[in-house]
Amino acid sequence: MNKQLSSLLQLDAQQLQQALQQAIAQDPDPQQAAQDVTAWLCRDAQDAQKQYLLGWQKFHQGDFNGALYLVEQSMAWGAVYPDILRLKVLVYIALGQGKKALEQCQLLSKYPLPAGMLNLLTAYGYLVLNQLDSTEDAARQALLQAPRWSPPYVLMLQLSEKLQKPLLTQYIQAMLRHFLPHVGTVPATEPADTLFFDQQQARQVAAQALLVNTPYGGRARQLCVVLGGEGEEPGLLGVKESELLSRWSESALRMPSRIEPDWDNPAQIEQGFWVVRQLFAAQHLRDKREQEITQRMLAVAPRCAPDEPPRLLLICARQHPSYAGVVGLVQMLEAQAQVVLCDEASDYAQLDVCHILEQINQWQPHVVVWWEGPVLALPSRLIIPMEKQQSWIAAQRTQQPEQVVLLPAQALQPQGGEGYQGLHPEQTEVLQRFAQWLLSQVPSGEQEAAVATHGVMQAEHQQQLAVSYQTLLAGQVEQAVGELEALLRLYPQQGEIQAILANLALAQKKPEEARNRLLQAVAANPRHELCLELLAQAYVQMGQITEAEAVLKRLLAFAPDHQAGLLALANLYLDHVKPVPEVCLAHLNHLLRLNRQEPSIYAALVCYWAMTEDDVQKNWAMQMMNHFVHDPSKRVHVATEDLFCVTPELALAQAHKGLLVKHTAAIALPQICYYQGEALDDHGLENLIAIQEKVSHYFSVPLIRRPTQVLFDPANPEQVATAKQYAELFDLINKARQKRANAILERYRQTPPGPMLNGRVRVLATASRMTTVMRYSSAGLIQAFKKIGCDVRFLMGRNNREDADALDIMTAHHDFDPHLVVSINWAVSGYYHPERWNAVWYQDPMPDINKGKKQPWRERDLVYSVLPYLDEMIIKSGYKNPRRQSFCVDLDLYKRHKSVEKRHKIIFVGSAYARHLTPTSDAERGLVEQFVQASEAGEALSPAQINQMAEQVHLSPLFIREYVYPFAVRDLSVRWLCELAPELPYAVEVYGYGWENDPVVAPYYKGVAQQGMHLVQIYNEAKYALSPQAHLVNSQRTVEIAACGAIPVLNDHRQFADLPHWDEHMLFYKTKADMRQLFSQSPLHDPYEMALSYSYESFAQRILEDAGLASVR
Repeated sequence: MNKQLSSLLQLDAQQLQQALQQAIAQDPDPQQAAQDVTAWLCRDAQDAQKQYLLGWQKFHQGDFNGALYLVEQSMAWGAVYPDILRLKVLVYIALGQGKKALEQCQLLSKYPLPAGMLNLLTAYGYLVLNQLDSTEDAARQALLQAPRWSPPYVLMLQLSEKLQKPLLTQYIQAMLRHFLPHVGTVPATEPADTLFFDQQQARQVAAQALLVNTPYGGRARQLCVVLGGEGEEPGLLGVKESELLSRWSESALRMPSRIEPDWDNPAQIEQGFWVVRQLFAAQHLRDKREQEITQRMLAVAPRCAPDEPPRLLLICARQHPSYAGVVGLVQMLEAQAQVVLCDEASDYAQLDVCHILEQINQWQPHVVVWWEGPVLALPSRLIIPMEKQQSWIAAQRTQQPEQVVLLPAQALQPQGGEGYQGLHPEQTEVLQRFAQWLLSQVPSGEQEAAVATHGVMQAEHQQQLAVSYQTLLAGQVEQAVGELEALLRLYPQQGEIQAILANLALAQKKPEEARNRLLQAVAANPRHELCLELLAQAYVQMGQITEAEAVLKRLLAFAPDHQAGLLALANLYLDHVKPVPEVCLAHLNHLLRLNRQEPSIYAALVCYWAMTEDDVQKNWAMQMMNHFVHDPSKRVHVATEDLFCVTPELALAQAHKGLLVKHTAAIALPQICYYQGEALDDHGLENLIAIQEKVSHYFSVPLIRRPTQVLFDPANPEQVATAKQYAELFDLINKARQKRANAILERYRQTPPGPMLNGRVRVLATASRMTTVMRYSSAGLIQAFKKIGCDVRFLMGRNNREDADALDIMTAHHDFDPHLVVSINWAVSGYYHPERWNAVWYQDPMPDINKGKKQPWRERDLVYSVLPYLDEMIIKSGYKNPRRQSFCVDLDLYKRHKSVEKRHKIIFVGSAYARHLTPTSDAERGLVEQFVQASEAGEALSPAQINQMAEQVHLSPLFIREYVYPFAVRDLSVRWLCELAPELPYAVEVYGYGWENDPVVAPYYKGVAQQGMHLVQIYNEAKYALSPQAHLVNSQRTVEIAACGAIPVLNDHRQFADLPHWDEHMLFYKTKADMRQLFSQSPLHDPYEMALSYSYESFAQRILEDAGLASVR
C-alpha cells in the first residue's frame, strides 16, 4: 500500500484524490489501507497537497471541523486552486455555515470550473440558509449549464419534493430521461395532458385522440396545449404566453401534467422551467381562491329550514365510471327534492372546486353527495380528502367528524341490458333504494349531511401504476410505496412496479434492496430491459463490477442495439476496469452507428481516448460533442493546438486568425495550420503549411511540430468521417514513434559508450524551444564544451515550427553515442548505461526533486545546483553530495556595447513575487508585515529565522522562504526605486511579469524582456541595474548585468549568501535611503571581472574534471 501511495505524488490534486480512493477500495484489507493512507498523509505536515487530501479524508469521515482546519492549512501554504476552494465550500455547507459557503463561492468564481459546478455549490449554500427560492434558481442554472451531470438533478428533485411541486418533479424527471438515460429513470409510458412548444408536434399528438387518466377515476381525451399558439381544435388548445397564468388560475381547465420542449434546444428547456413556475403560481392562486371561498362559507350561518323540500347537491366527474348512474339518480330524486348535479364545464376541464363551494355557499344544500370528487369543506363538517390534500383541511380536522355514507360504486356503473338509463334492473333497484336512503338522511334543523361514494379501483394495471408513480413524483413517498406494494401483490409479474421501487431504492442509496427487487423481476421476466439496466446500476453501487458487467452483457445478448445498455457497459469499463478493454471502443462505435447525435457517446469516447493516450482522436470527439451540445455555455473547452485541416479553405481561414498555442506558462507560439494539397498563392502566412506528399510520410520526419487536432465541419458528414481517419492516423504515427523510441532506449540503456575518436570526448545536450532560460543555458554550455575541444551534439528545433519528441531524442543519443550527457533541470539517469556520464544542473525546484521522491541515481551521475535550498531537495531525492554551481553567462552574447558614461537609465528585470501571495491567509499576511518591517529597517532575516516564523503559524517554511519572504526583498526594493524615480537624474524602467498591477511600479513598467539579445540591449542602456535577491549574491541576472557593463545594485544579504561576495565589484544597500545614495557612486573594480568567473567554459571544464575526462580529452 505504501508503495502505491508514494507513486501518486506526481498526480494533481483531483487525480490524487481519486487514486487514493481507488487504492483503498482495491486493497485486500481496506481498513488497514485507510490507516496507511492517513499515516502517509500525516508524515509531511508541511505538504499543502497532502493536507488537502487529508482534509478530504476528514470530510468523508464526518470530521468537518478537522477538514476545515486542514483546508485552511493547505491554503496558507500556498495551495490555492479550485479543488481546495471547492472542498472548503463543502465543509462550510456540512457545518451549516451557508453564508461562509457563499463567500467561498465568490472566490471560486474566479477559477475555471466544470459547467454547473459553481451554481450547484451556490445552491447548497442557499439551501443551508433555507432560502429555497434562491436555492431553486441556482440549482436550475446548474442543471441548464450541465444537463449531463447528475448531481444537479438530485438537488432539484429533493427541492421539488420539499416545495411540493409535482410538475417540476415531472419536468426534471423528463429532462433526466433525455440527457442521462443510463440513470434508469422510469419512462413516462402513459399519455398525459401535455404542453408543447411546437404546434405541428402538438397537432400530431392531438390527432391520435389518446385517452388520459383524470384525477377522479375516469378517462378523457388528451389535452394538447401549444404555448404561443392560437385558437382551439379537437384536443388542441393554443395559449399565449401572456395568458398562461390567468388561463389556469381563473378557470377549471385541466392543468398540463407534462411539458415537452425540444430537448436539443436550450432556450426551450429554460422556457419550460418558466412554464413550470407559471403553472405552479396559477395553482397557488386557485388554491388561495378556494380557501377564501371556504372561509367565507364557514362564516355564514346555515339557513336550512326543516319544512323546505330537501336540497341535494351531487358532484361527479363526467369521466367517472359511475356518471351514468349518477345522472339516473338525479332524475329519480327530482320528483321529491331539489337536486343540482355539478360536473365539468367542458371536455377539457376538471371539477371546479371554487364553483362547487360557491354553489354550497349560496344554495345551502341539506345533503352533499360526491363520487371521488375534489376536497371540500362544509359548514358543519369536513369531507375526507380523496386525491389532493390542502393545508387548510388539516387545520379543520378538530371540527365534528363528518357523517359519511359509503355506496359501492359498481352499483352505479352501467352494465348494459334493460332498465332505467341503461342500467340492469337489479342495479336500478339498488339505485332506487339508495335514493330513498339519501332522502332519509336529510337532517332536521340546520345541519347538512355529507355522503361520499368511493369507487373500487377498476382501471387497468398501467393506469394504477401511473397514478402511484405520479404520487411518488409529488413527493408523497410513503403513500406511493404503500400503493405500489399493494399493486405488486395484485400484479406480481409486472416488472414495471419493481422497477419504480428499485429506482427509488437506488436514489436512497439502498442498492441491496434494489438488487433483491430486480432479481425477483428478472426471474419472472428474464428479458425485462429496464429491470436489467437498473440491476446493473445496483451492482455498481454495491461495488460488484463483475456482476454488473454480466447483467449488461445479458441485456445486450438479446437486445444488441439497446443504447442505454451499450452506454452503461462502456461507462462501466471506463470507470472501473483498468486497462480499459478494446470492447469498450467497439460498444461506443456501435452506439455511433445507432445515434450519431448523442453528446454522451462522444463524452465517453473522450474519456476512452484520454485513457489510451490517443489525443488527436480525443480532440475529434470533443469537437463532435460540442457540436451536438447546442448551448455554448455547456460546451467543454478545447485548447488551441496545432491543426491539420481537412480542406485548404479551412486551413486558410484558421491561419488568418493568428491564434497562439500555449506550450508553457511563458511560451506561446503561432498555431500551425497544415493541409494536404497545392500551396495557396499570396497568403503571406508562415503558419499555413501545404503538404504535397503522403501525410504519413511528411509527419515521420524528425523535429517537426505534429498536429494534435484535426479541424473540420462537424455538420458535414463527409468531413467528419475524413477527420476521424486523419485523427486515427496521427495517433498511430505518435504511438509508432513512441514504440520505436522505447525500443532504442532499451538497447541504449544496455550499451556502454564506444571509444573516443582522436581522444575527443563526445558530449550531448538536448533542449526544447518551449523553454526560456533552460534552452539558453543548454546552448551556452554545449558551446563551451566545443570551445575546449570536445565533440558535441546539441538537439533543439531550429525554429518555432520544430521541436524534438522522444524518438528524436533517443535517436540522437543512439547515433551520437555520447560519453557525457548534460541536462538542465532534468534527471534522466535511468536512461543510461552505468559507464556513461550524466551531468544534471538544477536551476529550479523541478518535480523530480521537490516531492522528496527517490531517484535512481548512479555512480556516474554528477548533480549541480545553483542555490542551497535546491541542495536540500536533491539530497532528499537520494543524491548525497550535490555540487554548487552558480549561474553562468554567455560572454559571446552578454557583452558591453556602450560605455557606462553614455548610459542614463536604471533598469530592473525580473518577475514580481506578489503573485505568489495568498490574500485570504491571515497567517501569511502577518508574516509579510513582519518581513516588510524588517526590510524597511535594513534588517535581513536568516533562512533559519524565516523557517521558525513559518512553523510558529503552521505554514510551509519552504514556501514562505522561497516565495513570500522574497516579496519583502525584491518587490519592496523595486517600489523604493520607483518612489525615488522622480528625484533621480536617470530614467527608471521595470521589466518582467506581474508589475502592471502594482500602482507604484506601473508607471515605469515596460513589459516583459526576452532572453537573449533583447535583454543585452536593455542592460546596455543602463548605468545601474537593480538585482535584489533574498540570501543571494551570485545570481544569473547579476552576472548578466556585469557582463553587459552595467553596475549591479544589490540588497545586502551577504552574511547569508555563498561566497564570493564581490564586495568591490558591485554596490549594496540595506534601506531606501542607502539605495538613494548608491546612484551617485561606483564600485572600486569593474563588474566585468566578476562576469569572467562565471563563464560557461569554466563550468564545462569543471564537469570534465569531476568526471575524470579532462585528462583524456
